[in-house]
Amino acid sequence: MAQGKMSSPVSGVMPPSQALRTLLSSTGLRARIISTNAAALMADPTNTAAYTPDGAIALGPVSVRGASESAWGPVQGFVAKRSATATKTDTSLVETPQTINVITAEEMERLKPKRLADALRYTPGVVSGVQPSTTYFDRIRIRGFYSINNIYQDGLQLTPSGTLAVAQVDPYFLERVELLKGPASVLYGQNGSGGLINMVTKRPTGETFQSGRINIGAYNLYEGNVDVGGTLRDRHFAYRIEAIARKAGLKGDYGTPERFALAPSLKWTPTQKTSLTVMVNLQIDPQGNSSGYLPSVGTILPNVNGRFRRYIYTCDRSYCDYNRKQASFGYDFHQKIIENLEFRQNTRLMYVDTNTHTLSPGSLLADQKTISRTAMYQTATTEGIEVDSNLAYRYALGPIHNSIVAGFDYRIFSSDNMTSQGTSAALNLDLNHPTYGNLTIPTLITRSDNTLIQEQYGVYAQDQIAFRKWRLLAGLRQDWARTKTDNYLTNSDSPQKDHAFTGRVGLRRVVS
Repeated sequence: MAQGKMSSPVSGVMPPSQALRTLLSSTGLRARIISTNAAALMADPTNTAAYTPDGAIALGPVSVRGASESAWGPVQGFVAKRSATATKTDTSLVETPQTINVITAEEMERLKPKRLADALRYTPGVVSGVQPSTTYFDRIRIRGFYSINNIYQDGLQLTPSGTLAVAQVDPYFLERVELLKGPASVLYGQNGSGGLINMVTKRPTGETFQSGRINIGAYNLYEGNVDVGGTLRDRHFAYRIEAIARKAGLKGDYGTPERFALAPSLKWTPTQKTSLTVMVNLQIDPQGNSSGYLPSVGTILPNVNGRFRRYIYTCDRSYCDYNRKQASFGYDFHQKIIENLEFRQNTRLMYVDTNTHTLSPGSLLADQKTISRTAMYQTATTEGIEVDSNLAYRYALGPIHNSIVAGFDYRIFSSDNMTSQGTSAALNLDLNHPTYGNLTIPTLITRSDNTLIQEQYGVYAQDQIAFRKWRLLAGLRQDWARTKTDNYLTNSDSPQKDHAFTGRVGLRRVVS
């Protein structure tokens, strides 16, 4: 057993048992004390290193696993290197001829954002604090343009504009937030001119992990979250379960928004060529908040009564409330047909139900300290389905490498909206000395009651060409859109049909 093994020298004063352990530490052997003057040698299963006859150290097997960054996966640190938002392919950022900002999960862990707008707070070209007291909208301007239409999740539009029932995704569930600046209609259809925001959802990783946290902070913040992942059945199935519960106040007397959300996901990989990831999101926001803008006179313009305080709640907690329930179900399917040809399909069903009572501030009265208010009740429901299917093919012609994507996408959203409102002098609010409670709400009259249907389908094709240090991106798209509004107050409808052809060309030279 000891033949061919060499031990390390031992010096100093120490007990015999410790001296034996030191002596045998590099031999792969251990000693068992038999008596005061005797010990037995035996193999040490926990020590795989040993000396060979020529004096070299023979090490046990070392397992090394490496993983490159994916456009849909986690990023180590703050700086991402790849993205799929601009091209729908896993492409290096330095080879993409369009500006993309990526906020990674690690950066969001430092920022602790409560909503998407908070995650983009330090992104250049973005104004995310348009109305910070409103918790149930992400009011974001990109290069001066504002639109709810430009918020996407996993490459699919989250919910359209024109309705109160818009969805929100908690940043805790996101792997990264990607901001594509400039036009993006070639791959996504009708969109905001300033750019597009794409939220990439956390997915099963195939690793086993468990994490949880409880946060207590300023403005009566209480939050708990859980993130658990693992594998099933010989690693063909990987799962991830995330959950969050939060109650947090805002600056000023703006109420305490609440959120309870659950996001389980399951990935099935029956072969190396096939993968199916199913993602579910269930969310309840039983308490939200919105406070209207203060008048310009007394904030940015002079007022005979002086400046108003910065945080004044223009609503009233005895009347104002907000409730939203949302659920989504989606899947991401990949099938490699041959070595360089892959079929991909991304689908999501969305449901949002919202109702709110609010007091909308009006004009500043002649005394320059009192504003009028309108009592409003709004209820809205949005249902939608989206499908994006495409083929991706890579090939080379000598020194020219091509990556082609061609596909078809379809989406339809239907929103039911109803608004009732009423006003009276009893709702006026003194901004210098606001008082709340004991409101007399006037009779509310239904001002709008309609169903809005928004439908779009399009075909697109794109080629990414790499020749030495040059990168050419070219794409074409044809869209057809249909919008219809059924007005139940006037018993009328307003249909509209549109179509558009879009092109895009970009050229970039890679320096490094």
